[in-house]
Amino acid sequence: MENVKVEKSKPGSIKCCHKFDIVPKFTDYIKPNCSLCSSIKPDSSVQIWLPKTLPFFLTLLFLLQLHSSAGQNAFSSRRETEARFSTFTRTVQQKNPSVKTLLSIGGGDANATYFDGMASQAVSRKSFIDSSIRLARSNNFHGLDLDWEYPSNATQMTNFGLLLAEWRVAVAKESRRSRNTPLLLSAAVFRSSDYYTINYPISAVSKSLDWINVMAYDFYGAAISKEGDIGYAQINNFIAQNGARALYNSSFVSNFCYSGTTWIGYDDKESISAKVIYAKNRGLLGYFAWHAGVDDKWALSRQAASAWGA
Repeated sequence: MENVKVEKSKPGSIKCCHKFDIVPKFTDYIKPNCSLCSSIKPDSSVQIWLPKTLPFFLTLLFLLQLHSSAGQNAFSSRRETEARFSTFTRTVQQKNPSVKTLLSIGGGDANATYFDGMASQAVSRKSFIDSSIRLARSNNFHGLDLDWEYPSNATQMTNFGLLLAEWRVAVAKESRRSRNTPLLLSAAVFRSSDYYTINYPISAVSKSLDWINVMAYDFYGAAISKEGDIGYAQINNFIAQNGARALYNSSFVSNFCYSGTTWIGYDDKESISAKVIYAKNRGLLGYFAWHAGVDDKWALSRQAASAWGA
């Protein structure tokens, strides 16, 4: 998944990420970023995954926090995990002092109807926005990320744009009042500028967000009814334990392995390098990977950084 350059109209505004200095020239701090996953669920305890080591080349970490329950637009951390949640940023910065953290709201497991209802009314948008800002500030996150998968009709796209615009205004207002650096705002979006002919509100996206992360993954054929995600470490174990043959297909830019009747398609160092180089050659500002928790001792993360030239 790649970071896509998003122009903003305000002078001196933050763009995207490399050596994440907060300066107006976005080209000065392009760098790889990676998402950090946790198993935050609305109906279970939060299990925040923290690595023992954190590579210096990572710029951003996204902590996934699922949305509140239907009919509620306020967020809070659970009492049993509040301490870990509130110290997340400090903990990861002890391992990588320059890394920035964003609280990501939504995700593939979230109920899309929640976002539809919340974004459809000004009062619920305001409640959502105010609560998200409070949660980010009170827990020392550097920004917020919206992962609405996906606005699926013209009305939802319009409301998506309104939500982003109002979020940006609220973030700027809070920054002036608190005299803190404005929170970063980003969004994870569909792989195209339209969602199956329904156009994204490009103007609102461009003016409101510091960058977008394009979700160019989880592709599969019509014969597959469910995604069969397997972690990179698990794949390496499968290859070693079963003597599986591992190959790279440059036409499809994909690695795969097989043993007996088992076939696994995945990203390995060859495909990761090709995708990162593709993004860099086309002037994109970085790349975004989901998710760091299934890497194998940071092997793919390091390969991506090497291909980028970090």
